[in-house]
Amino acid sequence: MSNATYTYRVEVTNAIGTATVGFTPILASTPTMTASPFWRVAPPGADVTFTAAATGTPTPAVQWERSDDDGASWADVAGATSSSLTVTVPEGGPDPRFRARYTNIAGTATSGVARLIRDGSAPEVSAILSSANPPVGGAYGGNGGG
Repeated sequence: MSNATYTYRVEVTNAIGTATVGFTPILASTPTMTASPFWRVAPPGADVTFTAAATGTPTPAVQWERSDDDGASWADVAGATSSSLTVTVPEGGPDPRFRARYTNIAGTATSGVARLIRDGSAPEVSAILSSANPPVGGAYGGNGGG
């Protein structure tokens, strides 16, 4: 198959006169995802960045979307129209999910879903064990020794 480019001409005539327009058609291709965002775990208030990528002709435009209901519904993230999205981890509420939607004249491709997991809990210590105060049975690690 040849990669030749052709230019076409359209000529329209009516009682007023003739107009001629030249154009080169584009072969459009549906966007194809080449990278999807990964899940992130971070403490509240931290900034995290998601990235995605797609190919297509013409180059597809991207719009990031957010879901706060486990993906049941999606809403555009205002102003999020680049291949990366930086968000601040929320203090409370559900763990949001994000995805990128790439669109051109040939169609749309949507990335996989990335979940933003809030990691605000420090490990809770219920008991401190030491050799001076061994657990009942006198052994650590279940080896039966003391």
